[in-house]
Amino acid sequence: MMSSIIDRSIGPYSSDCVEKFLDLAVRCTLDEQKDRPVILEVVRELENITCMLPAAFDNNIAPDLDVFMSGMSSSSPTSAYSRHTITYTTMKEIELVSGVIPSISPL
Repeated sequence: MMSSIIDRSIGPYSSDCVEKFLDLAVRCTLDEQKDRPVILEVVRELENITCMLPAAFDNNIAPDLDVFMSGMSSSSPTSAYSRHTITYTTMKEIELVSGVIPSISPL
């Protein structure tokens, strides 16, 4: 049933990944806020699901993003990101499930 509603063009995935993703989606939409996962749980579960994906999928997460990002210059006055350096890394290169909660402060 699940495979009939999922677009095959997104690439290879296992039924376990789909089940975990759908379970997470359902938990995120529960009526009672206290029953829904906090954002840290959501991020960690998405990371765990991503790690379950085949290695071939990792290379296709954002195939054109590197080309897009390389065209953006931090010194370009017309760029919306002129004051920021943008770096793209894959999920394998950054370990978000490190137990460290990052601090985010406004610029």
